Amino acid sequence: MARPVEENKNVIQSYMLTAARYDFSVYEKRILYRLVELAQAELQGKDFVEWIGMKVETNLFGDKDITMPVRCILANEEDKNYVLAKKAFKAMSSRTIEQTKGNVWYLDHMLERVRVNLGTGVAKFRVSPNVWNIVLDFTKGYRKYELKTTMQFKSVYSMRFYELLSGQTNPLKYSIEEFRKMFSLEKKFKAVADIERYVLEVAQKELDESSPYSFSWERQEVSSRGRNGKKVVGYTFYPKYIQKNKDPQLEKKELQAKVGNIAGAYGMLDRAVSDYLLYNLNMTKEEINANKALFLTAQQTLPNLVEHLADLRERAVRSGKGTGWIINGLKGKLKEIKDLEEL
Repeated sequence: MARPVEENKNVIQSYMLTAARYDFSVYEKRILYRLVELAQAELQGKDFVEWIGMKVETNLFGDKDITMPVRCILANEEDKNYVLAKKAFKAMSSRTIEQTKGNVWYLDHMLERVRVNLGTGVAKFRVSPNVWNIVLDFTKGYRKYELKTTMQFKSVYSMRFYELLSGQTNPLKYSIEEFRKMFSLEKKFKAVADIERYVLEVAQKELDESSPYSFSWERQEVSSRGRNGKKVVGYTFYPKYIQKNKDPQLEKKELQAKVGNIAGAYGMLDRAVSDYLLYNLNMTKEEINANKALFLTAQQTLPNLVEHLADLRERAVRSGKGTGWIINGLKGKLKEIKDLEEL
């Protein structure tokens, strides 16, 4: 049965899931992505799109009975690996998730009562109210990402980095111990060189090729008596936005929802400038309008305004400064040019 063509969409994932410690396979992660998608649709009061065969029903006890064709966790039409997909459903039924509410500690299986019809390729399973609530728990923040992009990654490390970096503007710092725990690497890669080769470099390459969000990274080192005189104690990851990898249709919808008509309140800005302000500096319509005169003047004065903004952003990130520092830096640059012209 051919897979229906799905429209790409942004989904919102609880930061509790984004930063959780687990060791899922790529196919298990895709099941989790579908749960996030279904939970968000229900939260928005939508009747889920049954044309792709997924459905959520709530029983009297609050359990969610879910119908999901196995093809929904395959990467694309070329992915025929139903064996790994079935293995993922089996693994997810054995995995548990825990939380504490008041004086009660809860332990629930991620999936329960898994059934897969080998003839139709349709999976049915149950999710407990506690697991469903964790999927929808945004009290500690959230991450927004493109569903279609996540479903096509080949590396689970790419998936994890994409979730962590999507929409992120500030550097992320982890000690070696924290990073190993979050990515469940304690028993996989003992040597730092192996972490860099099989985790960081693999994820960075795949994100650079197909994701709107990627990263560069630096070692955190201390002096050591070892062979190189240095010991790696952690990493700093610098997010970077890659415009060419953004889904253009999804970007158009997002832009319309965020700032209305691009030819409106600040339509005199070049598209490259407005894109950079929106997506790299994550400025709102109100913030852009409040500084509209500054940006228009800078655009007329600096032929390569985006490069100047990128330089200011990089310096701000490394200094732990925010958007206000960048705006003041731009004002300072324009004043410097004006002073030179008056000499």
